[in-house]
Amino acid sequence: MAVVIQEMVACEVSGVLFTCDPLTSNPSKITITANYGLGESVVSGSAEPDTWVLQRKDNERPQLLTTAIGNKQHKIIMQGEDICSTTKFCITYLPEFINYFFINSGGTVTEDIGDDLRKESCLSVEAVENLGQVAIKIEEFYRSARDIEWGILNDNLYIFQSRPVTNATAETDYEIKHEFDAPLRCENEYFTIANIG
Repeated sequence: MAVVIQEMVACEVSGVLFTCDPLTSNPSKITITANYGLGESVVSGSAEPDTWVLQRKDNERPQLLTTAIGNKQHKIIMQGEDICSTTKFCITYLPEFINYFFINSGGTVTEDIGDDLRKESCLSVEAVENLGQVAIKIEEFYRSARDIEWGILNDNLYIFQSRPVTNATAETDYEIKHEFDAPLRCENEYFTIANIG
């Protein structure tokens, strides 16, 4: 069994993005949600995040379609000592490190967000479009629609996780709308999946 020890990133902004519409699986839309602090408030749904939808076209930079500023009442942040300072100790004395970590790490804490920050977007348009470009590259690498958890600290983007979108196998609105757009190869050919299943 392997043990992975990863530095926790004290993100200024973090969230989740989908390389397709999470409700309709439309591959031409990228949906990004974000909040200040760690991504736990977005993933758990404990805060109403900001949401952006990007339109993507072939070989073009994704363009911002819509923005919805959420009522970000609180954020989740790291508390306690920086785990980086104990990494060397951890590699040498693993059992002691685990005890040290649990005693001194401090975990996370929920903090209220001021009214001024609640009303403004936690990401710039440029940052949102850059996230969209990175998401497309990740999707191309894995060759499937992705659900990606990410964070930003000191203008550096961190990708924490990328997994397949679970509902991406459902027919998209686009596929249903354009089911009969392909030309028929012969006079008697007509096939539909509308009444199957």
